[in-house]
Order: sequence, then C-alpha cells, then structure tokens
Amino acid sequence: NKGRIIKLSDSLEVSIPPYSCFDPDNNMPLNGDVRIEVLALAKKGDYIKYLLPTTSNKYLLESEGTFYIRLSQNNHELVLKPNNFLKIRWIYSTPAQNMKFFELNALRSQDSLYTWLPAYNGNVSVWDSTSYGVPKRGYDMTSGSIGWLNCGQFIDTLPQTTRLNVTLPPNYTNKNTFVFATFNNKKT
Repeated sequence: NKGRIIKLSDSLEVSIPPYSCFDPDNNMPLNGDVRIEVLALAKKGDYIKYLLPTTSNKYLLESEGTFYIRLSQNNHELVLKPNNFLKIRWIYSTPAQNMKFFELNALRSQDSLYTWLPAYNGNVSVWDSTSYGVPKRGYDMTSGSIGWLNCGQFIDTLPQTTRLNVTLPPNYTNKNTFVFATFNNKKT
C-alpha cells in the first residue's frame, strides 16, 4: 500500500504507486506487502529460451527492452487497478524516439504460440539526465497492465528480404519443432 521505486540494478528500476493492486478473485482491499517479480530479457538468446517471438502478426519487431512483471500476495496473482500504471526505467546508451509499447498475446496457431500487439494502456518515452557529471540516457515505459511488456518498433523489411528454408528430419513437425532466426545487426 506504500508504493515503491525498486532498483533492480544500476540500470533498471520499477516503480509502482500506492494502492494500485488488487486481487481479482476476491475484490477485497489488500493489506501487507506485495511481491513484485521482474524478468528482463537482455540478449537475443533470452527470447529463444522463453520461446518468445520478436514479431507482431508476422511483422518483424526490433526490441530494445522486454520485461515480464508479476504481482502477487500470499501466492495469489494480483492485477493493477484500472487507471493505475507502473513504470519501468532502464538505461540504454542510444535510445530511439520512435519506440512503441507492445503486450504479448497468446495465439491459437500452428506456426506460433504468441505475438506482440501494440497496446494503448501504456507508452514508451526517452529520458536523459546527468548524475555526478555522467550523462545517462534510456527509456521509461509506463504500463496499465502486467505480464510480458515490450519496447519495440516495426522493422522496415521492404528494401530487402531474407528467405529462410529449413529442412527437418521426418519425425520433426510444426507440432514438436520451433525454428528461430536472429539478425546480427538488428535487435530481433
């Protein structure tokens, strides 16, 4: 109920306002501490490890920050109250002004488990400041929801395309196999 700014490292912090969570199962006011779990994906291999795409409805995304946020109390999942927002701030040496806010949505597809969709209950902005004479820059992402959240932008694939063909052994199918591709010069 106090609200907090939680510094997870020198380059990442999460803030949540007081009285912003509730238990959707019983709709009662919360008393006591809320557990906040944060997972930050830092490398391309992290997306593969968690079976996450970097696409939005088959359009390629470049991601500059992906986070999983979970709120709980006494092993009960909590959600944010309507019109309440948490903020994730992280340092990024070359932030871009045109990043957008995306949320992960489950699919019922044979080709993919999830897709990122643009979401309107959050936003991404760039910040910069000087601390002890050292300039710092990065992103602020505000979100009215929890779960998988992404700071990204669509990649223009019109100038060039890449075709990927994969030959699999006979026992491998689209039900038991995933194929991932990464690009050296893009954060995909």
